[in-house]
Amino acid sequence: MKFKWKFLQPKYWSIWFICGLTWALSLLPYKVLLHIGRLLGWLIFKIAKRRRHIATINISMCFKDLTLEQQQQLVRKHFFSVGIGVIEVIISWWWSNSRLKKLITCHDLENLLQAHNDSGVLLMVMHNTTIELAGKAVANYFSLSAVYRKHDNELYEYLQSKFRNSHDYKGRMIDKNDIRNMIKTLREKNILWYAPDQDYGSEHSVFVPFFGVKAATINTTAKLSRIGKAKVIPMSFTRNHNNNGYDLRFHPELKLNDNLNTGQNEIKINNFIETVVRQHPDQYMWLHRRFKTRPLGDANIY
Repeated sequence: MKFKWKFLQPKYWSIWFICGLTWALSLLPYKVLLHIGRLLGWLIFKIAKRRRHIATINISMCFKDLTLEQQQQLVRKHFFSVGIGVIEVIISWWWSNSRLKKLITCHDLENLLQAHNDSGVLLMVMHNTTIELAGKAVANYFSLSAVYRKHDNELYEYLQSKFRNSHDYKGRMIDKNDIRNMIKTLREKNILWYAPDQDYGSEHSVFVPFFGVKAATINTTAKLSRIGKAKVIPMSFTRNHNNNGYDLRFHPELKLNDNLNTGQNEIKINNFIETVVRQHPDQYMWLHRRFKTRPLGDANIY
């Protein structure tokens, strides 16, 4: 996306101001930024009642083994992580790759390299609060294309694309509805960033368990892998428990079968995501309505 002179109109000035403010914040030490993020998360927790309600419902359904008090503690910890996630977007936009790399420990890169040796790779990620920073972290090791949703605000979309491309100028951003380009990217033996863990409605989904709850799970992951002749490599990127850096991990290949309409592949995908989420439950994006689409006859849970 190219710069447009209309971006200088007064209606966009607030976005330019915020952009400048984020640059100033990015100059602060990492530990200070974390404290600001926690404060921001506390503020979001207090004022975003609708999102707090959604997170509370999601956590109560997915962690029934926790007491009510433990669930409430997890909700609060999640909002701290959400606030830090906003700060991590600032880091991803303004920090140099070399500055960020000092905070990252990369695990099992050979899983990706072996898969990419003779085929394209569908890099399966999940919607953690660290997801924006994860994209920049990966650029320290290889180039990739990414599936994403365009932002409604044109200036924000321009800035987002500009900053993302600045740390991976070879990669492409592919609209989430552009299946043709996804398949082309994989068949050209490239790496494609893809997140299958949100509710995209019932049309292209099957209902399979996620934390024991029936969840509409998109069924295109195995199709993309088969038609694109690509291997599926799951990736996780989490803030470590000491809050002094990040773990970037490339997991072993997730082998999906050709029985595309049985739900078996989607169960395997959800089981993997659930296993990773349980290690850092506060960092998963519980603000999303993961269980928005319900099986026929089931009531809206939100």
